[in-house]
Amino acid sequence: MGERWEEVKTMYRTVNDMSGDIIKVTPSSKAVGDMALFMTQNNLKPEDVVTRAKDLAFPDSYVSMMKGMMGQPPGGFPPEVRKAILKGEEPITCRPGELLENFDFDGAQAILKGKFGRDFGEEDLLSYAMYPKVFIEYVRFGDHFGDVSVLDTPTFFYGLKVGQESAITIQEGKTLIIKLLAIGDLQTDGTRTIFWELNGRRRNTIVTDQNSGIKVRKRDKADPDNPSHIPAPMSGKVVELSVVSGDKVEEGQKLVTTEAMKMLNVIKSPSAGIVARMLVLKGDDVSAGDLMFEIKPL
Repeated sequence: MGERWEEVKTMYRTVNDMSGDIIKVTPSSKAVGDMALFMTQNNLKPEDVVTRAKDLAFPDSYVSMMKGMMGQPPGGFPPEVRKAILKGEEPITCRPGELLENFDFDGAQAILKGKFGRDFGEEDLLSYAMYPKVFIEYVRFGDHFGDVSVLDTPTFFYGLKVGQESAITIQEGKTLIIKLLAIGDLQTDGTRTIFWELNGRRRNTIVTDQNSGIKVRKRDKADPDNPSHIPAPMSGKVVELSVVSGDKVEEGQKLVTTEAMKMLNVIKSPSAGIVARMLVLKGDDVSAGDLMFEIKPL
């Protein structure tokens, strides 16, 4: 739609007027924008919205707004447009928040503590109440990568250029000096070796080049919320399998042994059950978090 940007801008004004010249803040501004894109793409006029409503699938955000889920504008929405958009569905007349069930903050605290093993503050619980899925992803991201807010925006989004150095203060009185030395050649598996310095000491890290165009089959990742999933605890090679699909296993029974840097890791079943799926073979390489087994409870 980029080539029709001027049309979209004009249509935004048209949709705003069609909607009753409403106050536009998030999310009402987005609803107007979604409808403007929809009408531009389909070459619609305001009168078409009313006369052809039964044949059109309007954007969810605009339908939600017309239903009253974003509040009621002074004087209400234009009745003819609202009726066409809702297609017989009744709008609400109360404050949307009145329709919500009471939120159990103590229960939410227990759920989050069960997932992450720590207590969460009031602000976190409010975030979880409004956006539970996004909040859980946010916490997992932070647990894996740490506090990335210490990075400046260009470094976070674009990384360093070869030869570029950056000073990152991770806490008061503690600053890390990072320098990118070189980027290795692209490998057949779509990875490159990154050579860099941390406070003057050379290091190297293998990373996947997301722009390489090389498609590599990746293993499924274990779902941390699924107790039946058995993940690889760390990267390594499968050196011994103690069960096969269909086997009945007891709690604590050995499933597989992996080896990394001459260190053996024995993975045991956390519960009794049946090996419903086995996703590894002897000699396979696995990465931390890869799904190795699925154990269905008896």
